[in-house]
Amino acid sequence: MNFKEKNKFFFQLRELVGPGIDYKEILRLFKLSEQKVMKIDNLSFGDLLGREFKLSEFDIITINSFDKMGKLENGLDVLVLYYKELEDQISHFVSLFIQPMLLTLLAALILPLPAAINGELGIIEYCFQAYIPFLIIYLLYKRFIMKSLSQGTLIKDLPFLKKFLIAEYMLRWFYFNSLGKLIDSGIDLRTALDISHSYAKTEKLRIISRKLRSGIAQKTLSECFNGIYIEPEVHSWVVTYEKNGRFDLGFQKIAIWYQDLAFEKLKVLANWIPKIAYALVSIFIAYKILR
Repeated sequence: MNFKEKNKFFFQLRELVGPGIDYKEILRLFKLSEQKVMKIDNLSFGDLLGREFKLSEFDIITINSFDKMGKLENGLDVLVLYYKELEDQISHFVSLFIQPMLLTLLAALILPLPAAINGELGIIEYCFQAYIPFLIIYLLYKRFIMKSLSQGTLIKDLPFLKKFLIAEYMLRWFYFNSLGKLIDSGIDLRTALDISHSYAKTEKLRIISRKLRSGIAQKTLSECFNGIYIEPEVHSWVVTYEKNGRFDLGFQKIAIWYQDLAFEKLKVLANWIPKIAYALVSIFIAYKILR
């Protein structure tokens, strides 16, 4: 499910959980078979939903944690708000690639055009050489850019992005944003750190998450950050918001900061795509002229 579908799913689930309907009845309303419904006797509600609807580790842990506290409605409220915001923010990211995609598709049509004009290619050959690359480029964009962004799997689908820090910044954005939302819902800091650890999928972020989780029992949050290599802006915000007792606002501010950094990195990547396409077109045309 992409972020929009998850927002709709958790909203529907929240509407059902609120009135106090039995979990088995909820599963039946989602049209699960009776055999699958009965698995609730051996699985937690979050685990069963995760297995049947392919939810993320973060979704499952959030549902199970709030369910154990008897506050499942609050947990679903967190997920609804969380995915609604991600949906809005990711759509802004996707818009970065619309113009590069159009320019790249245009390049696919132009590349064989000189040969067609010179009579070297017939209509069928031109259509084959132009529209096959056009279709391939479109499908690649749709699969690895649009779909990956909308589902939050860009880092998994395009691992080379780690070299540009895009993966690091995006995961830190998800991590600190989830922390802010969880704490704002009333959950304690230690539990929030445990839940958000599912986003720690890069080595640097795993170190941050691990040290925060292990140190928070004996130290203040700012003291935990003292032994972590992290941007000075982040550390100063932690200190400031810790004094105010508003961890939720502090984490959300940090999340927005990392979101902006990821956006700038993706913007650079998006800007290079049409430049490369134009370069290829120019080289091809020059080759045809000089030949």
